[in-house]
Amino acid sequence: MNPWEQNVANHEAMMRAEMARNRDGSRTGAVKHIINQLNQARRDAASYAEQQNSGGSGGGGGNTPAPPTAAEIAAERARLEEQARVNQRLKEAKVFFTTYGLDKLWSGVEKYIRQGYNDMATVAGALSRDKAYQEAYFERFPAVQQIRELNKQRQKDGMPIMAEPSPSTYVELEKGYRRAVRGLPPGLFDTVDSITEYIVNDVAPTEVQERALIAKNYINYDANDSIKTELRRLYGMTNEEMAAYVLDPDRTLGYVESLYEKRMATATVAGAANTAGISVSDAMAAQVGGNDVYGRSYGNSLAQFNAVADVEDAYDKLGQLSGVNTTTDELVSEQFGLEGAADVKKKKKKLASAERARFGGKSGVGRNSLSSGRKAQ
Repeated sequence: MNPWEQNVANHEAMMRAEMARNRDGSRTGAVKHIINQLNQARRDAASYAEQQNSGGSGGGGGNTPAPPTAAEIAAERARLEEQARVNQRLKEAKVFFTTYGLDKLWSGVEKYIRQGYNDMATVAGALSRDKAYQEAYFERFPAVQQIRELNKQRQKDGMPIMAEPSPSTYVELEKGYRRAVRGLPPGLFDTVDSITEYIVNDVAPTEVQERALIAKNYINYDANDSIKTELRRLYGMTNEEMAAYVLDPDRTLGYVESLYEKRMATATVAGAANTAGISVSDAMAAQVGGNDVYGRSYGNSLAQFNAVADVEDAYDKLGQLSGVNTTTDELVSEQFGLEGAADVKKKKKKLASAERARFGGKSGVGRNSLSSGRKAQ
């Protein structure tokens, strides 16, 4: 067996060994790399054999490169094995970060693993000195940053430091707090700020759940029915919002006032639409009401909906003639300058152009049928 054939045999042995280790798919990259090297070794062996058969066996061996030595083959095998170990560590670590919603932190961890850090304890030490990673970490776990700041002062005062939760513990606490406040208005006690406050103050999820249950039971079974009726009439409050008020009056009052303003704005817009004979969904009315020009002014809203009513029939007819689906919501979006307004404007122009083409430049619907919109003054 000549050196070229030996090189092929060595790579075939390496490939068989790697394939045996790759039953779980963790060494696929290493297998592919060896296959590429094996194919090259076979090409080199074939080239050498061809030269020998053509009488080119005199010194030098033509342009065929020298086969790798046993030491070079061993070094390459060691390199591939190390790469396979790195890939396996990356795979294991990525599962942890994905499971706990830490994807924004992954790039920092991956960087150090690829640099050869062999265990998470070593990686953690490197990350603790990485400014970019620490900023991302505190963004994801704000309570940890606050605890560290508090601990600096506690150390100065000779007090024992507070334990900071690990990422996995933090995520479980978040889940526990959110389960604890189910049945209360979303966005009130389940926010990042609320959870940060619970963790920093060392309030257990079970304690939050007990407080919430007491508040809900009070509203459902003990509170005065006349008072609840008036709260519903005056502020549109639900039982859940009343329970939240019992739990934390200051926080809930601001929430309810904000919600009341939004409901009033939505009702103002919906009332104006109804007067103009335009049907809008609650979501559309809320979107329009988000603009104070209309949410705080029935008159301004009514003027815009009247403008929509002026062109609604013509828009619908042009759509039918062109076989194009049209909706009143599109006209509302354009009239009030909502998202997609520019697209609706282009659509109207195309429909009008198609209409003029059908009637030889004379629209059967009316020259100004789609341009009578009015803006609020």
